[in-house]
Amino acid sequence: MRRNEGRDVEVDVSVLEPEQRSERASLPLPRRRLGPWALAALWILRLYALAAVGIVVYFFVRALGQP
Repeated sequence: MRRNEGRDVEVDVSVLEPEQRSERASLPLPRRRLGPWALAALWILRLYALAAVGIVVYFFVRALGQP
């Protein structure tokens, strides 16, 4: 959806030629702005992933030391 003079305008990509569709698909999208709750959830997910990796590495190294 594009903004045109303050109005939302739908762009129908089915009427474009194949070259035009691939050209439009290659354009990068702008970064999405996230709210504070989404950012907090992503940081919690990062911390959880780091903790999980640490636990796996710990038990892997510990298992190597056992006969």
